[in-house]
Amino acid sequence: MATIVAVGVSGCTLQEQVDKTSRAAALRTVVSVSEKRLPGVNVEPIAGCIINQASTNEILTLAGAAVTGITDSTVETVVEIGARPEAVRCIAKETLSGIQI
Repeated sequence: MATIVAVGVSGCTLQEQVDKTSRAAALRTVVSVSEKRLPGVNVEPIAGCIINQASTNEILTLAGAAVTGITDSTVETVVEIGARPEAVRCIAKETLSGIQI
């Protein structure tokens, strides 16, 4: 009951809180997958791009992997989302923005 009251007082709906929690868990999964595939790279911006292009079902799947563990299917989902045109554009923008020419 206290959680519901706290959510109501903070201005967030229960659905918004669930969405935030799911996205945060999914982000942790994407960061973990990305760090293994890109060692030594700051993967936070890349992971953000991938999460922003994921569907609700994909977010929930990735969030679930934060609890149950990363599988080959999880990695495939991250790679698939990361290959989408909007994700590629976002990743390029985020990773190339700091390069001085």
